[in-house]
Amino acid sequence: MSGKLHFDCESRPLTVRIATLLLAGFAGRDVAATERHIADMEKVGVPRPARFPAIYPVIPALLSQADRHEVYGTDTTPEVEFVLFGHEGEVFVTVGNDQCDTAVEAAGMAEKSKNLCQKVVARHAWPLSSVKDHWDRLVLGMEIDRRQVVDE
Repeated sequence: MSGKLHFDCESRPLTVRIATLLLAGFAGRDVAATERHIADMEKVGVPRPARFPAIYPVIPALLSQADRHEVYGTDTTPEVEFVLFGHEGEVFVTVGNDQCDTAVEAAGMAEKSKNLCQKVVARHAWPLSSVKDHWDRLVLGMEIDRRQVVDE
């Protein structure tokens, strides 16, 4: 089942059907920052990945642009991430939440963990070509229960 998303992209609407959804875990250009993230995850019981980045296939129907969503239990962790997607031969970027169940991930089932929570995606997107020159100055952010989560 594929997910259908709607974006405002530089004042024009985009409707995109996502047939394949892949999450990159423990990924980044900065190895030291990636190692810090791995150490943080180890503190909550998530085992160090055998190799990184790790790629996790996720059910596209878990994508959501709803204003609110619920999670089961208290073991979920939100992570603000950039999201890349292709549409009509062009690559676009937006912001999303890679919510996962850390208790399941700590039990060594990272792929299952990623498939237990909705993935919230912003309603605005930009062509990658329009932001790539200032990519390193972008700041990702989201609000959860009126609390800001930022990743620089």
